[in-house]
Amino acid sequence: MRTGNTLALNVIAYEMRTTMASIAVVIATAGRPDAARDIINTLEDSRIPDFFGFLSAPDDSDVPDMPIPEKWTVCTGVRGASSQRNKALDMIPETVSYVFFFDDDSVPRHDYISSMLDVLGSNPEAVAATGRVVLDGAAAGTEFTLEQCERALAESLRPSRSVTSRPPAVTDSLYGCNFCVRWAATRDLRFDEDLPLYSWLEDLDYAKRALSRGQLLRVDSAVTAHRGSSTGGRTSHRRFGYSQIANPLHLRKKRSLTIAQTVREMMRPSLKNLALALVPSARFASRRSRLSGNLLAAGHALVGRAHPSKMLNINDGDTRDVEVRS
Repeated sequence: MRTGNTLALNVIAYEMRTTMASIAVVIATAGRPDAARDIINTLEDSRIPDFFGFLSAPDDSDVPDMPIPEKWTVCTGVRGASSQRNKALDMIPETVSYVFFFDDDSVPRHDYISSMLDVLGSNPEAVAATGRVVLDGAAAGTEFTLEQCERALAESLRPSRSVTSRPPAVTDSLYGCNFCVRWAATRDLRFDEDLPLYSWLEDLDYAKRALSRGQLLRVDSAVTAHRGSSTGGRTSHRRFGYSQIANPLHLRKKRSLTIAQTVREMMRPSLKNLALALVPSARFASRRSRLSGNLLAAGHALVGRAHPSKMLNINDGDTRDVEVRS
């Protein structure tokens, strides 16, 4: 396991590197040290310029039991995707030009960062960009192995599958598992810490605020895969169900969502939860827990008491932590 002395040396190494690198990578992890190990190794093997990375975890037990490369700084002490990312952002110096965000179960292709840098370097009006996900376990509801993701990434390089010649497209969103920001334009932006634990929709909220400063791009030549790991994770099913209602309402109050977007973000997952909760199978017990959370948040909303932080007060009989999916 990592020791306090090792962590101290890591911080010293970070301080020595702050004038040497213009790229930072931020990864928030919780309960998945194996996934964190894999993405660190993937990035170390990538054909990318020198960078320094930040692995932000709640505590040392979430950090992979491995020799952490010198360019990585481990920061601990807070829990929740927004809080963990913000802690890392607070450590990034002004000399950095670009900051990359990956989920701990993302698998970026070896040329992801270099492709993103090429596009952002050619589009000075863009303040952020997100890549193309060729395999997404979170969206599919299926956990993919590292090997499956690596095969999909290799397949994406085939001429018949490659879309590297496609120009970047203007978008209004960033996918939280992989995106990059121009640091000079977003240095004061932070993720909303009122969205606790998994911080559902924090990427949508961040994108909305970044959009007020310049263009957002979708870069198809920057390719990644998303394993959708079901181990570890940051929240339970009933709590997540609460977030599916409370978080969109909170973002509507901030004007990060339109009324139509708010309704869509609430209704799409809750209707899916309702449909699957009616199936008499243990496989869909999680959907019944999520539906219970949906109904609790809806009840709070009717009396003006709904807030994302209230999910922390929920006693959930389903205590398993999960990678949440819509």
